[in-house]
Amino acid sequence: MLIREEQQVALDKVAVLALKNSDHYESEAERVSPDLALFFRSLAARRKTFAGQLAEILRRTGELPSEPDRDREVVEEVITRLRTFLASDREAELLQEREKGESELAEAVEQALQFRLPRETVDLLHGFSRHIEETRTRLQQYRGRS
Repeated sequence: MLIREEQQVALDKVAVLALKNSDHYESEAERVSPDLALFFRSLAARRKTFAGQLAEILRRTGELPSEPDRDREVVEEVITRLRTFLASDREAELLQEREKGESELAEAVEQALQFRLPRETVDLLHGFSRHIEETRTRLQQYRGRS
């Protein structure tokens, strides 16, 4: 039986959420305006890079990083598409859903930062936290324009 340390579990959660958000941004880029699609694709790439960096940190501790639950992601995507379809402003609804995803990711990063972690990991998490806040601001700006 494997026993994972709490900080490893917290880092793994951040990595999984980053990949999950990346998947959502990639699939939703197909359903938005061209400028927003470009933004979504850049966010998807950034999330994958970050998740890869965290996965490498986890591997160095002897842990194998988890993968997002693809079945659950499909269900979440169907629900999001249904909500978006029913909304009077589809793009605004989609942006609001992405803001929720960013909030969930930000919370996981903050929880991970509560642990004693190597400086490299703390710096990576702080940098990603700043990026998440910038992303949330941009999502709100896009939502304000629609």
